[in-house]
Amino acid sequence: MNRRYLLAALCLSALALQNTADAQLFRRLRSPETPETPDPKDDKNLNPAHNALRTQAEDRYQSGDFSGCEQLCNTILTQNPNDHVALYLRSSARVEQGQVMANGDLLRTGIEDARQAIRVGGSSQVNYYLPYMYGMTGLSGLEGKPEHAAVSVQVADSVLARATVAGQERANVFYQKALALVAQRKLDEAIAAYQAAIQVFPNHLGARLGLGDTYVMAGKAPEAEQAFTAAAAAFPTNALVYNNRGMLYQQTNRPNEAIADFTRAMELDKDLTVARINRGFALMNAGNLTAAETDFTASITEDPENPLPYGLRASCRLLRGDAAGAQADYQQVIQMDEKNPVAWGDVGFVKYFGKDYPGAMDAFNQAVTINRNLRYLQPWQFLCMMRSGQAEQAAKSFEAVLNKPADQQDWIDKLMLFLSGRITEDQLRAAISPDANLKVAQGCEAAFFAAEKRAIGGDTAGANALYQQAVSSNIRQLSAFRGALYALGKFVPAQ
Repeated sequence: MNRRYLLAALCLSALALQNTADAQLFRRLRSPETPETPDPKDDKNLNPAHNALRTQAEDRYQSGDFSGCEQLCNTILTQNPNDHVALYLRSSARVEQGQVMANGDLLRTGIEDARQAIRVGGSSQVNYYLPYMYGMTGLSGLEGKPEHAAVSVQVADSVLARATVAGQERANVFYQKALALVAQRKLDEAIAAYQAAIQVFPNHLGARLGLGDTYVMAGKAPEAEQAFTAAAAAFPTNALVYNNRGMLYQQTNRPNEAIADFTRAMELDKDLTVARINRGFALMNAGNLTAAETDFTASITEDPENPLPYGLRASCRLLRGDAAGAQADYQQVIQMDEKNPVAWGDVGFVKYFGKDYPGAMDAFNQAVTINRNLRYLQPWQFLCMMRSGQAEQAAKSFEAVLNKPADQQDWIDKLMLFLSGRITEDQLRAAISPDANLKVAQGCEAAFFAAEKRAIGGDTAGANALYQQAVSSNIRQLSAFRGALYALGKFVPAQ
């Protein structure tokens, strides 16, 4: 597997990018950058009778059956604890599983296997260092300890200092170093490491994709486009290259190019469900809800255990005015993951749009109980209480928020101050950021919350004018946009 991007609408009031990455290029990808597994027959201390099991274990690993690979390696190592190839393969399988499952214990056992493989097989086996580095980097992210990633960088530098490490092996080590630097948010150094890997081995797919990804993280869109386009030239039939470049186009508001790249990715790999989900998201943002919903439904058919397309299809249904269908999709997400705070928040939005304010409050409360960092729900909680005739109680419940010093207030705090009556509508609008990336979205939210306050006060005409302002922003992913849409009863028609 290679690095892949997945765009996710993590909530109705904000967008977020989620990476699902298998960045461990010591896995044999059946591509030009594939490192060779050491041949155990060259080591007289190993039992040649295990060759068939080793081959089976590696085949399981290549197919993504990491558990099966681990079990076969366990059999080999029970009979021969010094089979360093089996240790290496088991290390790789355990680290892969540890990453996917966010399991620190698996990562640590994989790291220890890698150490043992190096002890038994010798430090000249450069590939054995790769799962060790990847495992330490993964542990860094899981435990929030950058010092683990720093160890990966130190190990990489020590291996790179050897004059005998060249070509593909050297590129793989640079690649692991880059991953560790990204984990430490040392993006410029990571970019340099990716570039070094490409210079040593131009056909290193992971480094080319990683370079583009890291430019995106660094906010360098032109450089990211150059990197992805160079990757497409080097790997014109690789679906992930087009998927990742499509993500860049989606982020930089180039929907037609994004849709074209996602479509190309799907043509190259019909099983790349992530590209279909991404195309659906791009189509939804472009206003083509019929095609978007078709993509999400197809994605659900292809991968029914993935909650993401259910949530995105719900977004389409909301924009169509199908609140019942949207809620059914969000409930499906919760059924898959009852501790998903974003899904609970989304259920709250649907209930709010349907004027079930107590039900909305229950769902919002459930969301923030799971994750108290979801501050964007606070104005909606306040509104629920206002709509239920509990404005004074709302002010008491959020007293700590309302009493923040002025120099600590952000946009969410300004919305809360406005709803509580402590600042005026003009003062709220004056607080809108001049940043082009925030101005329109905050303007939409200011219009919606001001409209809600007027509607609660009985000024229907004034409220409707402001709801229309919010809808005119055309920022479909915002809950404020959707709330205004429902208040006016104006939905996006089928194409």
